[in-house]
Amino acid sequence: MKLKSILFLLLLSSQIFAQWETPRRFSNAGPSAAVLLQCSNDSLIFVWRENTIIKYSIGSSDGFNWGESFTLDQFAITHLTAFVTNNGRIIIAYKKDQEGIGWKNYVMHYSDDNGNSWSDRQSLITDSDYPNYTGRFFEINNELWFVYRNGNSACTIKSTDNGLTWSSKEVLFTDANNPSQFHLFQFNNKLISVFLRDGLRIKESTDNGASWGANARIINGTWSSTLDFSAVKTYDNKIIIYFTETQYSNYFSTTDIYTVESSDEGSTWSTKEKFTNFAGDDSKPELRASGETVYAAFLSNRGELYDQSFPWYAKVNVTVDSSAPPHIFHVEDITDENSVIIKAYVKDDNVLDSVKTIYQVNDTSLFHLEMYDDGLHDDDLPNDNIFGIKVANLNQLDKFTYHVLAVDDELNTDRSPNKTIIISSDPIVRYGEINVNNLRLPLDNNGILADVNTGNGAGGYYDDNVFLFSGGFYLSGYSNGALWGNGVLTASRIEDYQSGVEGSNPENYNNIVYSVRTSDPPFGMAWQKWIDAVAMGADFYDGNNDSIYNPVDLNGNGLWDFDEDRPDLQGDITTWCVYNDGVPSAMRYFTIDPQGIEIRQSVFASDGNGSQFDDILFIRYRIENTGTTASEFDSVYFAAAADPDLGDPSEDFLGYDLLEQSGYAYKTGPDAGYGINPPSFFIKQLQGPPVFITGETFIDNNSNGQFDNGIDTPLDSAVVRGGKYLGTEYIPGAKNLEPNAFTQYMGSHPTHGDPYSHLMLRNYMLGGKGKYGNNIYVSTWEFGNGASLGIDTNNIDTRFMYSGDPVAGTGWLNIEPLDQRCLLSTGPFQLKTGEPIELIYAYIVGRGTDHLNSITKAREISQFAQTVYANNFEDLPTGIDDDENLIADEFKLYQNYPNPFNPTTTIKYQIPSSVNGQMVNVKIIIFDILGREIKTLINEQKPAGTYEVQFDASSISRRISSGVYFYQLNAGSFVQTKKLMLIK
Repeated sequence: MKLKSILFLLLLSSQIFAQWETPRRFSNAGPSAAVLLQCSNDSLIFVWRENTIIKYSIGSSDGFNWGESFTLDQFAITHLTAFVTNNGRIIIAYKKDQEGIGWKNYVMHYSDDNGNSWSDRQSLITDSDYPNYTGRFFEINNELWFVYRNGNSACTIKSTDNGLTWSSKEVLFTDANNPSQFHLFQFNNKLISVFLRDGLRIKESTDNGASWGANARIINGTWSSTLDFSAVKTYDNKIIIYFTETQYSNYFSTTDIYTVESSDEGSTWSTKEKFTNFAGDDSKPELRASGETVYAAFLSNRGELYDQSFPWYAKVNVTVDSSAPPHIFHVEDITDENSVIIKAYVKDDNVLDSVKTIYQVNDTSLFHLEMYDDGLHDDDLPNDNIFGIKVANLNQLDKFTYHVLAVDDELNTDRSPNKTIIISSDPIVRYGEINVNNLRLPLDNNGILADVNTGNGAGGYYDDNVFLFSGGFYLSGYSNGALWGNGVLTASRIEDYQSGVEGSNPENYNNIVYSVRTSDPPFGMAWQKWIDAVAMGADFYDGNNDSIYNPVDLNGNGLWDFDEDRPDLQGDITTWCVYNDGVPSAMRYFTIDPQGIEIRQSVFASDGNGSQFDDILFIRYRIENTGTTASEFDSVYFAAAADPDLGDPSEDFLGYDLLEQSGYAYKTGPDAGYGINPPSFFIKQLQGPPVFITGETFIDNNSNGQFDNGIDTPLDSAVVRGGKYLGTEYIPGAKNLEPNAFTQYMGSHPTHGDPYSHLMLRNYMLGGKGKYGNNIYVSTWEFGNGASLGIDTNNIDTRFMYSGDPVAGTGWLNIEPLDQRCLLSTGPFQLKTGEPIELIYAYIVGRGTDHLNSITKAREISQFAQTVYANNFEDLPTGIDDDENLIADEFKLYQNYPNPFNPTTTIKYQIPSSVNGQMVNVKIIIFDILGREIKTLINEQKPAGTYEVQFDASSISRRISSGVYFYQLNAGSFVQTKKLMLIK
């Protein structure tokens, strides 16, 4: 009998241990922050925040069985923390925006019956004392302390009645270098604080917190590596710390949780060891001690189909993360007329056994095809974790559905979502590319800019080096009083839009990127394909005014004439696509339902032939509320968003130019790829949304609160510029909104990282706030130079981050080089059904003599882009301006621009239609003031049309000085001469 009892106990012990042998996923919770606590009756309670809802669930002591999930509070909630006091009281606290003024109120609930019932919500901290980061509870000297950061200080409030009442704020210590995430532990007569500041640091007090010693470093780090940590004091007086570190490679990051501990009150520390061994992201550790046990909760995207992070839990020094699955970071495909190449970036901290493409054609049987990382199977380089395979022998218009499956040697798996594509020889299937000038920008039919592999590699390129990793946009507004937010920015894992009009199948063959070029023959294939684009809302020039797009050569002369239809071609290339926010909520980062929004996107650019046009491309967004969820969206904000990477992504600064209304990125100095003169990248808002404002844009004569044309008096007009074919629309009684904010954020940061809820996105778009709604103060913002300005920084508008001048070295500047992300927002405006709005942006890259002169160069191009927009894009060079072929009725030589110039200028001239299709010999010559010929720019036969030619003074073999010169047009019997001025 005794032997049976021993065997039973051994079996029971092994079963209990097995429950905690590896980390477990808490299946009741959605993407969130989480804390695992042990109650006084040994049951466990899991507390988590799911978007803006606080939930909890009570489970068995072995962590295997969990009860029903209950909601404790909801709406406008963040900064969750939870604690069990020595007498068993459970306290849950969090920030809540109760008055619509930001998350300045910390509130709490408590339970004295192991979570079965809870107190009403009560205030913990309000108004000016609010924490910048999540606060934490500790028991010190038989008191309950709530420790938090306020400004640059570690602060506390105290309770002697187990949290029923609290003292006023006490400042423990202040550090000008912005410490955060304070933890506090008591050892005999000594207090120890562990906190984050460029890694992990520790300091101690021997007088109960009245004074503190110097900082000692535990772990080195930066904001981009060590971002989150949690620490506990154990029953045997050890300090255990779990912290995160992020590593970057191939444009992807891996975040792991590490651990260190101290057995001598923080004097010495063990070597750091990995707790998690997953190739993806493990983050936000939360430790809680109960008796001899320490519980850990953390977030992980291991095994998640849509790459979202969910809560996991473990026991410290019991659980070993020895069987983590592989992780598929990215999957892409490239199709041609009879095959598809599939690539996948896959890593595993264990040993990968296989990576396979599992596919079916036209809904037939499944096929399993091995993928390789040997450099021989369309997989890039050998052993670079990029696996590839080519599926051949496909047919035109085959429906090809596939996913990628990765399996390691322990049979752990990860898979990508199913994706369906249509096999086509059409080179414009789901991707397009702007590549006519110095900027190369790939794009797709879902709204993604730059981070699209069209076969030439992903990323926006300038001078054969990356300038942009990912581009896109964000939208936020209210629908029937409920806030929503969505967007497209792959760098932040936000992909809420799918191709096609609202309600359509995104795999429809017509849901492609359409492209037209000046080199396309009139009425040819590209013009005919535009018929499908027009059916989905693309613009066209209606030459015969019948309201139908019919690209037919009416007179059969092989040329486009002014009374014939043509696509809306701006510049030398225009790409167009339409997409909608129909991605299901379960597949979204914010898990917000679709709102029925359609966006028609045009991207266009010109070959500037050496002019400033070579460094610009334009993006037009036409946004429409289709009315499927609400007839009107209120307080809408739109933002152009980007993850600029000017060569090395870790050495970028950000800034905002108030005069140019442009957000920009620039380098800290020379770059390995670009050399001594890396460029600057500007995002410029050219056309904002139209808004009607009583008393500002119109006089409301009938006092009904809205503009009535013909009744009210307009004081201003908004403009919608459609280019030289479609003209300019004027909206009386309205104006175009200017930018509202330029916001910096990072991939991972406690208060200024990627937004992981629509509320956080809203804060960024409003500007001047962290993602939790806390105000940014120039003097204390750790990524800027505000603390050293020595001026009244209260007058600096924090909505426009880093609005100083880095060229002059003045004002508020970014001083922490990082892999940055940014958004340029505008609003608020209304989005009504049947009333689409248009916004226009310019991507500008300037490259000067060094990293700062590149800002100056980009500013000059920005001014030029503004002029191009003001002239309704009529100055966009196209080689031959087809519409002017007909209306030109005389020879004409235009004034060069710019003038004066150094060293290049553009000369425009016109040959009239009266030449009747005959060729005319055209000669343009540059003379000096003595009549000596400097250079012949052109001497050739030309048909009717309008042309431009460049004059580069630096290309002259003999040196010419500053001064007045002449240029002359000779065409048949026509001669005309004009002056131009060279300034050096």
